[in-house]
Amino acid sequence: PQLRPYHPSSYRWPLIHDYVQQHRNDIDRVLMVDVRDSAFQLDPFTAEPSPGFHAYNGVEAKPIAQCGWNGGWVKDCFGQEMLTRIGRNTIICSGVSLGTTPEVLDYLGMMSSTIKGTGGPFGAKFPSCERNGVDQGVHNVLVHMGRIKNP
Repeated sequence: PQLRPYHPSSYRWPLIHDYVQQHRNDIDRVLMVDVRDSAFQLDPFTAEPSPGFHAYNGVEAKPIAQCGWNGGWVKDCFGQEMLTRIGRNTIICSGVSLGTTPEVLDYLGMMSSTIKGTGGPFGAKFPSCERNGVDQGVHNVLVHMGRIKNP
C-alpha cells in the first residue's frame, strides 16, 4: 500500500494484513505484538487458547471514556455516540493479539479498511482523525462492538 500521511502505529495494520494475506498458506497462527512492550519467556504458541482471534487486556484498568487518550481516539474517529456506546468498557491494548490465520486476516482486514478510509464498519473519519495511537481506538471499537470473532 501507498504510505500516506499515517503514523507507523496506524499504517502497520495494512502492511501486516498484506504480508499475512500473501503468506496465508504458510502461516497457521499469528502473533502481533508491540516490540517495545514485550519480552518472551517461552514460546507464545505453546499456551495458545482455542482457535480464533484473541485480544488481551494489559494494565489498563480505566474505562475508555475516562482516559483522555483512548476516549479521544474513539470520539475523534467514530463520534460522541460511539464513545457513549463503548465508553464504560475497559481499554484493550492493540499491542498484543494472537490468533489463527483466517480470524487474524478478518481482524486485519477491518483494521486496514477502517484506517485507510476505504470502508470498515461504523463510518470512521480516517484519515482526518489520524494521529499516533489512534489504531487502539479502532481496535477497541471493533472488539467492544462485537465485530471480532473470539475477542
